[in-house]
Amino acid sequence: MSGNNLSISLHSPFVHPGKVKNNIEEHLKLIIGSEANINVFPELSLSGYHCGDIFFNKKYINECYEGIRKINEACLLNKTLAVFGCPLEINNSLYNCAVICGLENNIVARAKVELAVSQEYYEQRWFKSGIYLNDNSSFINKNLKIKVKSTLSNIDINFDSYAVRFAIDICEDAWAEISPSMLIDSPDLILNLSASSDTISSRQARRFMMKGISERKKCPYLYVSGSTGESTSISLLNNIHLVYSGNNDLERYFSSNK
Repeated sequence: MSGNNLSISLHSPFVHPGKVKNNIEEHLKLIIGSEANINVFPELSLSGYHCGDIFFNKKYINECYEGIRKINEACLLNKTLAVFGCPLEINNSLYNCAVICGLENNIVARAKVELAVSQEYYEQRWFKSGIYLNDNSSFINKNLKIKVKSTLSNIDINFDSYAVRFAIDICEDAWAEISPSMLIDSPDLILNLSASSDTISSRQARRFMMKGISERKKCPYLYVSGSTGESTSISLLNNIHLVYSGNNDLERYFSSNK
């Protein structure tokens, strides 16, 4: 990673499933108010994770695309990057994606591979796995052009004076036999955008997972999960922010909206 010291903020905005305009404003408020170089948000943070069959509503998905445009403009103006979760329709199928905004030439996206289908999760109802997407896949909307990156591709980012290689896991991806982040050659940092339930058993397992991947890839692993605003009677989301660095044995646990 080249450039001066890099600062990263993890955010769990109060998400309103079904109200994209509110979610856009929450993202913009945090991005504009942040002094970080990179602002990271949870899985499907722009749409909301617990939207149910609203994901089938084309108008709702189009509102998300307008959010991407506004966030990208804000990032370019403030010379910062934002990495957040958003559904994208690619080749007539809907994908659960991580979107990177704030680059001069491209908006970049990577789709979730390991869809959550056990217990309270049934993502296959709305989304298709990104396992078969390649770098020739593209998303083009009347106001947007997004470069889709495959699971096997490095995400090399150049902005301001920084050159950064990202690896991205989206929640369940990290629990695969081989996570997408493990396939990236020498990443500078790994981001995990999640909407995972906060249970007693999951807390320790999550930390062991991060520790293992961070130490094997020899880079920091940053995890951010959804806000309490998305909690339901069967799924508790709890503003979980985790950072683990295998380089200096640093581990921190947050429960905040910072």
